[in-house]
Amino acid sequence: MNHLGDAHLHTWTLRFMALLAADAQDQLAWLGKRELETKDVVEEAELLCRVSEGLAERGAFEPKDLRDLRAVGCRLGEIDATSRVGLWDNALATDSS
Repeated sequence: MNHLGDAHLHTWTLRFMALLAADAQDQLAWLGKRELETKDVVEEAELLCRVSEGLAERGAFEPKDLRDLRAVGCRLGEIDATSRVGLWDNALATDSS
């Protein structure tokens, strides 16, 4: 990681993806009284997936990590606009998976 900010972006990407990988109850506990829009959560994750390409080129991510982030990015791209409406805690509470 030789570029200014790469370490921060690497850490933020890992933390944010770990949060999204947690089960719904853990995510709800983390949210607490925060009111995050679903679209903002999805857009942040999509941005981090795109940024990770450049980070991998500079050695901040291993190729396997990049493959995993690309897969996450593809899945996020499948979320339609109507599913991005509303608060994240409501989306978690109504998620059937």
